[in-house]
Amino acid sequence: MLDVKELTLIRGKSTILSNVSFTLKKGSVTVLLGKNGSGKTSLLRCLSRELIPFGSITLAGDPLASLPPRERARRLGLMPQLLPPTDMSVRELCLLGRSPHRRLLSRLSRTDRAAVSHALEVTGLMPLAERSVHSLSGGEQRRAFFATLLAQDTPLLLLDEPTAHLDAAARRHLLSLVSRVAREEGRTVLCVLHELSDAVRLADRVLVLDNGQLAFDGTTAEFIASPLPEHHFGTTRHHGEDGLPLYY
Repeated sequence: MLDVKELTLIRGKSTILSNVSFTLKKGSVTVLLGKNGSGKTSLLRCLSRELIPFGSITLAGDPLASLPPRERARRLGLMPQLLPPTDMSVRELCLLGRSPHRRLLSRLSRTDRAAVSHALEVTGLMPLAERSVHSLSGGEQRRAFFATLLAQDTPLLLLDEPTAHLDAAARRHLLSLVSRVAREEGRTVLCVLHELSDAVRLADRVLVLDNGQLAFDGTTAEFIASPLPEHHFGTTRHHGEDGLPLYY
């Protein structure tokens, strides 16, 4: 699905990312971990072409750099950590996700309407569709922007700390949606997370960045068995009721 080879990002005199290589398989959920400043957001911005790195990025066999912006927006979507404030309704926000598929000023097609309705249903936001996004709770706002990403109908989803500033219940709800769309709809997900306990419950695979370099690339089981959670992130491991570890 996505192949990244020797990706390097230099800004000014600083090397932000250095020779990062990995592959994402179709329908998988990969969680990207790292300490603050390790390069996680910069990596996602390189994949979305907001930043232009050295190296090779291919999406379904096509070089990402060769794709026109409109075609690229049909293949991958990014949900940033910092969500822009808006007074639009949830439905209006979702409709923005259809922009790559529509001609300028064209009327909504049946496909557009179906994609928006599906996104609202999946995220449980249909009852709130006419509400202002600004009036929603933090968790509902995050789901609204996730619904917009789903309406964009791309095979690759890039999520930059989608659960930031949410309580435990809202985090679990949103991450369950991420897991559902990957497994039921075959979407490929690369998700930056901060909470290790959430990461090991969501991910099929884990990547760890350290000072712009890839320090780990392996399955979730391999990550749990490694010393990284405790030694690199300074956490203490506890036993979770579901059999997976909790890290504090």
